[in-house]
Amino acid sequence: MKKDEKRSKKRTHKKRPAFQIQFSPINYIMFFSGIIVIAIGFFLLSNNETTLSAILLVIGYTVILPLSIIFNKKGKNSEKNLQ
Repeated sequence: MKKDEKRSKKRTHKKRPAFQIQFSPINYIMFFSGIIVIAIGFFLLSNNETTLSAILLVIGYTVILPLSIIFNKKGKNSEKNLQ
C-alpha cells in the first residue's frame, strides 16, 4: 500500500485556474490610450462638442478598453506562459 500511495502522490498535478489574464506591455498601452480617448471625449463634452465627444466616448468604452483586456499576442511565448 505504501508504494501505491507514493506513486499516486507523484502523479498529482498542480491545478491551473480555468481562466488567467496575463497583461503584456501592449495591453497596458492599449488600456491607457483608451483612458486618454475617454478623457478627451469628456473634455469635448464639457465644451459642447457633443457629436465628436459621443463618438470618442463610445469608441473608448466599447472598443478600446475591452480590446485592451481581451487582446493576447500569439507567439512563441504564449505556450510557455500557459505551462
